[in-house]
Amino acid sequence: MAIHYRKINSTEQNPQALAHLDREQLAERIGHDVDTVTRMFTKLRGRKAILTTRSGYTTRYLVHPDLMFCQQQETDWTRSVRKMFEQHD
Repeated sequence: MAIHYRKINSTEQNPQALAHLDREQLAERIGHDVDTVTRMFTKLRGRKAILTTRSGYTTRYLVHPDLMFCQQQETDWTRSVRKMFEQHD
């Protein structure tokens, strides 16, 4: 499992500042065990707050942009990700 996070803050505009967390790193950062993180993501997927993509042995999660960012403006990226979520409704 890989999670995107912003190294600086949620308004970071530089795509190079994005990194991925694996399940263990995420669990450590949020103070939960790996099994709890897995259960949380199952619930979040069910509530359409995150979208799962898979390629080979890698699973990545997209957080809905309305939950992830504190942006007042639309960007091409947020419009694209919202469209992906709409297609999975």
